[in-house]
Amino acid sequence: MKALELADELMSDNEHLAVSQSEIAAELRRLAAVEAELEAEREESKRWLVKAQNERDARKELEAELERIKALEPVAWLVLSTNQDGSISVEYVAEWPEAAHEHINDAISEYDNKEAASWVVRPVIYALGSKT
Repeated sequence: MKALELADELMSDNEHLAVSQSEIAAELRRLAAVEAELEAEREESKRWLVKAQNERDARKELEAELERIKALEPVAWLVLSTNQDGSISVEYVAEWPEAAHEHINDAISEYDNKEAASWVVRPVIYALGSKT
């Protein structure tokens, strides 16, 4: 009788082990899926970090180029006006800013050009070797 009880007990333990092994296998598959998802998220994060670093590098290059251009001396001065359609026209080109302003003053005082009061003077920068 003891042998039958022992056999029943062993069969019960084996069935329990079989269930436990299938549960373990299912949990391992779930963990593998979670790990794959985390790895994909890590790779996406790496791509975003590289993109952000590239953008920072590009911004630094642009800022350095802007500083280099700001340090350049103008090669001419433009007198600009704004047309009714919003476009810009060049009214005069001068070697010096004083000559550009003098042109505006002459247009107002000598030629009674009322619109000349809205004209502006802007420098022309020639950036030799510039990337732009």
